[in-house]
Amino acid sequence: RATSDGDSSDQVMVQFDDGTDDNRINFYREAGNMTLYAKSGGSFEANGAVVGSNPNNTSFVCAVSWEQDNALTSYDGVTGQSDTDFDLPIGLNNILLNDSYFGGTGNFTIAQIDYYPFTHSQAALNALTGEVPTIVNNSLTITQGETVVLDGNDLSATDPDSDDTSLTFTVSSVTNGQFENTASAGVAITSWLQSDVTAGNIQFVHDGSANAPAYDVVVDDGELNSGAVAAASVTFTLATVTPPSLLGSSIHGLQEVEDLTVSYTVAAGGSDTVLIVVTHGTDNANEGREVVDSVTFNGANLSKAVAHINNGVDEVETGIWYLTDPPTITADVVINGSETPNMRAYTVCVLQDASQSGPEATAAATGAHDDSPYELGITTLSDDAIIVSALNMHTNRTFAPNSGQTIVQTSGGTNIGYGTGYKVRASAGTETDSYTATKDENTAHVAAAWGPSGNPSGGGGGNPATPLVDGATPLIDGATPVIG
Repeated sequence: RATSDGDSSDQVMVQFDDGTDDNRINFYREAGNMTLYAKSGGSFEANGAVVGSNPNNTSFVCAVSWEQDNALTSYDGVTGQSDTDFDLPIGLNNILLNDSYFGGTGNFTIAQIDYYPFTHSQAALNALTGEVPTIVNNSLTITQGETVVLDGNDLSATDPDSDDTSLTFTVSSVTNGQFENTASAGVAITSWLQSDVTAGNIQFVHDGSANAPAYDVVVDDGELNSGAVAAASVTFTLATVTPPSLLGSSIHGLQEVEDLTVSYTVAAGGSDTVLIVVTHGTDNANEGREVVDSVTFNGANLSKAVAHINNGVDEVETGIWYLTDPPTITADVVINGSETPNMRAYTVCVLQDASQSGPEATAAATGAHDDSPYELGITTLSDDAIIVSALNMHTNRTFAPNSGQTIVQTSGGTNIGYGTGYKVRASAGTETDSYTATKDENTAHVAAAWGPSGNPSGGGGGNPATPLVDGATPLIDGATPVIG
């Protein structure tokens, strides 16, 4: 029983002889194989017969049983070179280890040598060398983005001369996920005991990509390992994702007030919901600042995803505010302003099956006279992300959405025309949000995207995009859209 090291040079492992070089049998490692050499009366009877493959740093057990005109070999429980034509020497009672016969230091760590003065059958020889641990189960069934706690059906091993619970598994070449101890989630590990698997302490966490995980396993009993690494058999299924959508009804309206209060009911029955409040305002004063300070629902503050001002001929502003997981109640939406605009408008709606981590992308742009259709580019990070957009202009006009968008509302009043729409983008990437107005005018255009809550590739986790506010330095007409 031995472990080869990382040196690929040829070395004698062990030799049995009668004190001379004329009568001997030895195991010799050459070219990555364990080979058998034998001399009888000064003549070679076996000259490099391959017993088994022996890569560097490999634990193994090999044996030879011989009598006159008969040799049997075994390597890790498998029949090796056997021959009845060898005129093998008998009566060998001298054992040399680690190349010492040739004066070298050797290249092998010898764990155990067993020498018996009688012959064995091939079956007995295979049983003698079959003491290396053996992997019984090495598989994983997992869905995209899932965490699976391993049990014995996923990973197990046995060893004829060790307590199976003390066997140590070591993994390598792990891709598209990581192993963790359930007590230290988030910390990758590469080695653990079989008793940890039995206790349900080991889990595999998929990285959420569309790629199947892969890894190799070797098991060790403290003296020998199972040999060459074994690739796991992985059954991988892509996750089914429900794209975000609108839940219940939306409301909209306009008033010439500084602080606007409206009642809204968050419908029951939705999961992973996000309350959306779109604000619009117009102001002839051209003061270059936002006219909305905060938005609340049932007293809870909404977060600002994106806001934008066009301080052109007439000042117009629009913004998108959100509240994750709102209560399913009827309560007041309060839009708090810093000044009284010419007109303030709003849209309130709820998304369902949306990421609870905030918007994954935001964008804003300024539109000028004669720019229609008004376009805005936004880059989503997740497949099936929903893009909520809003457009505002200082004139009583309505808008028609383009590019497959669905309009939530479009309306106009004194000195204001506003619209809100949405679109679910099937694949992550850059989307052009577009509206055509019934009259060209200076506009403020914003958009924010939420990934689906069940999207393991990004929609269900991560950090929200940094809110985009352009109030401090108004964008000029025709400026490049700002992508948040």
